[in-house]
Amino acid sequence: MKTRTLIAGLAILILGMAMAPAFAVVYVDQSSPGPTHDGTTWQTAFLTISNAVAAAPDSADVWIAAGTYTERVQILSKSVSLYGGFPQGGGPWESRDWTANETTVRRSGSIVQSTIEISPPATCATRLDGLTVTNGAPGVLHTRGNLTIANCKITGNGGIPSHGSSGGIVCGAAFAGACAVVIVNNTITNNHDGSGVYCTYATNVTISNNTISDNIGGGGVYVCPPRLGGTQAVIEGNMIQRNQAGSSGDPTCAGISASPGTGSCTIRDN
Repeated sequence: MKTRTLIAGLAILILGMAMAPAFAVVYVDQSSPGPTHDGTTWQTAFLTISNAVAAAPDSADVWIAAGTYTERVQILSKSVSLYGGFPQGGGPWESRDWTANETTVRRSGSIVQSTIEISPPATCATRLDGLTVTNGAPGVLHTRGNLTIANCKITGNGGIPSHGSSGGIVCGAAFAGACAVVIVNNTITNNHDGSGVYCTYATNVTISNNTISDNIGGGGVYVCPPRLGGTQAVIEGNMIQRNQAGSSGDPTCAGISASPGTGSCTIRDN
């Protein structure tokens, strides 16, 4: 029994760890001197994340240096992993620290829409790791493909009052089909007009070891079955506190509203 518990714990830890990737790497640094910006080195890094995603081959990793990137990022046609937390000027994988080297993606423009949209073909996989995502409605919108969000800060998102799904992360929305969503080791806080995490159509959802707090308008976590088939949800090890469902959700379910249920979470002051 102890051996099985240890193995299960290590599996969850590995999901959230930022291990060095083994795919092609494209670089982004808004302080890159140029004059060439082709993303092949830190010295010639792209100045925007969107340009890097457009140029990246399938299954590439995008390494992003610290800074605030005011843009809307769309991942629509391929598998791409975005890794923030590198120092300005760049550095090796070991230099990555997403706390000291905050890498912020902030939606640009006056149109109310998501900061990061993920809707690649269903067989694709996307990873967001070590990013701060803000000013979107929602912050992250996922409609298709497998998704992992790890070591991120999702904060200050919302903007469609009474919508309910305009908060931090909306995953499995619309036509996700058979896909897996893993949300692990994130801080999801101070989002409004929706839940901290709102999942509807994804078939397998793991929400683990996150701090989900102070979200207003849809509660902390909302997970429900899709119209066709059932959602398999694992919700465990989270701190879920001071969330409010408001007019767009059930006021009795401000912490977690989930079907089929939850694991061991700390839920308080909602």
